[in-house]
Amino acid sequence: MQLYELGEGIYEYYIKNVRGNKKLSKEQAQKKLTRNVFLSNQFPKDLNKMVCFYGNLKMFIKDNVIVYIDNPNFKNRPHFPGINMKKYRKLNKELGINY
Repeated sequence: MQLYELGEGIYEYYIKNVRGNKKLSKEQAQKKLTRNVFLSNQFPKDLNKMVCFYGNLKMFIKDNVIVYIDNPNFKNRPHFPGINMKKYRKLNKELGINY
């Protein structure tokens, strides 16, 4: 499975602002963000851009690169269906995500 590339500053933001990821390697962060994109609610912007929502995490993807993420801590966000845990576990196994 091809991983999404991480744009400038994405890794640093992710380990600093997304709970439970402070000690994560860059490789593991890339795998987790790739999994999150696959599990997210996706909204295409045009042929090579999309916006993805995974819980509170908002991600902008351009040409297979995660170029922006935001993890706001607010309660009045749009409600999206829960995570498909079967697919979550399958992707963890495929990507080699270990905890």
